[in-house]
Order: sequence, then structure tokens, then C-alpha cells
Amino acid sequence: MARASDLRAKRRTTDILTTPGRAHGCVRTRYLDDREYMAANNYVLFNCPEVVPYIEIFTSRLREHNPYISGTEMDRCLESDFAMWFKHYAEDASLVPNEYVRDLASGPLRSVRSVPIYYVNGYKFHTRTYGANKSTFNSGVCIKGSNYSETSNDYFGMLYEILILEYPRLPIKRTTLFKCEWFDPTLNIGTRVHQRYNIVEVNRRKRLSVYEPFILAMQAAQVYFCNYPSLKRDKVDWLVVCKVKARPLVDMPQVPEIRQEAFQDDVPEHLNIIDTEDILTRLNDVEGTSVDLDDDEESPEEETQIDSEEEEFSNDSENYDDISDGKELTLCYLYFY
Repeated sequence: MARASDLRAKRRTTDILTTPGRAHGCVRTRYLDDREYMAANNYVLFNCPEVVPYIEIFTSRLREHNPYISGTEMDRCLESDFAMWFKHYAEDASLVPNEYVRDLASGPLRSVRSVPIYYVNGYKFHTRTYGANKSTFNSGVCIKGSNYSETSNDYFGMLYEILILEYPRLPIKRTTLFKCEWFDPTLNIGTRVHQRYNIVEVNRRKRLSVYEPFILAMQAAQVYFCNYPSLKRDKVDWLVVCKVKARPLVDMPQVPEIRQEAFQDDVPEHLNIIDTEDILTRLNDVEGTSVDLDDDEESPEEETQIDSEEEEFSNDSENYDDISDGKELTLCYLYFY
């Protein structure tokens, strides 16, 4: 099990029972053979965070029986014996109290649904058969290895089937797997990286030697493979890997946060409140009002003089007299119609 250590590094952060993707296209039902069933069941168990404690129990018991067991032998035992051991171990509810984990331990149903299109992680994936006659290439798959800082530890392959697994007993539990054919990840044999430009290339004739075709759909990233325009013999078998950006993700430059001082003063100004209730202006007064404001005096109090005078109207003539003792009066007449 060459990739067991890489896959176990991934399982602690993945919830396999969530369905972030969406299936599309014609649904076809088929049955898994024994080899497919074992590979799919093992991959789901090894990538379930709730199963990690039981994997540690299994490996500790192996070391008790064989203290000098190697890593390769441990991976072989995990692949061949863990699923059956865990199925019997989970029959005791006191040992495995989580009912979802017990259902996972019993294994998926043999009957699975196969779809040609799946939307997940911002990508649109096509199976190799579905996209064979299309102008776009959506069947390239990439999954991260254990070392996320090095591109050479990524796994690249072709997507051949999209399978939806279902587990027995209610509530219904489903997970989606991608069945892929992987290129050989061995550096300088099946994969090579350009030292200067960090360009990844895969050899189209080299394949992964072990049978590990499945990954979780939520783990997949999309790539496409380009042929070299050169006809040289050393370039014919190599494909250049180009990674695809997810649709909802936009690369934005990192702008440092700049704190700017506010333009307003820190201490707010107190506004003077003028009480206008003392000034009564009756707009509906037929006799009218006059208000004299003296702007020259800087006194907090304003004096308002309101003088009113009766006006007599005569049918024969229209005249009015201003009666004043040397002071100017301003008369405001308000007419309401």
C-alpha cells in the first residue's frame, strides 16, 4: 500500500459523510466486484476521522504481537485485515458508541450509482468516457500527497468513473468516490519537475503499480495535460500538468492594512441649544405681527417687539397713516385666502 501514509495524513481533516458536491447526468446502477469493494471500503475507513482511534488500537495490537513489524508490513495488514477486524469490533456498542461509525464499519452496499458529471470544489468533472468527444478536458484529477510544500508529491490521474456509495440502515448515509487511473508518482521515472520553472510533467506510459483507484470527491482538484509541441523522442511520452483554478476562487493580492487617523476631531464640539419656545409667532393671526431683531448687540437675550395696529378701510378712499413717535415700525400683513 504505497500511498497509505499519505492518505492517512489526509483522513484527519475530512468528513466523508458530507456532500459538498452535486451529481449531474444520466444515473446508472451497477455492482462492485470484490476487488473494487475492498478498495472503496478501505479508503473510506482510512479517511474517516472518527475511525482514527480504532486504527490506532488495531496497529497497537499488531505491535504487541510483533514488536519488530515494519511499516510496509503494517500497511499490508491494514489493507487486508483492518476492515474485517473493525466490522467485528464495532458489533459491541459499548466499544463503538457512535452509530454512524458502526454503520461505516459494516461496509457500503454492493449496489452503487454511477454518474458522468460531478460539481465539487468549484470544478466541473467529466468522466473520461463522457468527455472523449468534447472540446474541453475535464477529466484530469490531482490529489495532494503527505508533503504539501512539494509539487512532486502530488498524484495526477484520469477520472474514469464517479461512484455514489450508500451505507445500510437509517438515516441514509452517502459518500462520493472518484475512480481514477493514476500516473506513476515516482520522481524522475513517472513524474519530473523542472528545476527552474517548477513545471510538473508526467509520463503517459507509466502507471501506479498498486491498485488504489479511489479518492473522495471532496479531495479532488482539477488539472489538464498538454502535449509537447516538440517531436523529440525525449518529449513524446511526457505530458505537462496545468492546474485549473476553481471557479468561485479569485486570487487577490495581499494589501497591507493601513490605519489612517480620522479627519474629525477626537473631542466633539458642543453645540449651543437655543430655546425657541419663548418666541411665539402666530402665522394664523389676521392682525399680523412684526419682529425686530437687533443683530449688533452681543447679548444672550434678544428683545422682540411686537406692535400691532388696527387698520381701517374706507369705501371711498384707501389710505393709511403710520403713527410713530420717532421710531420706525415695520408692519407685516398676512392675508389668508
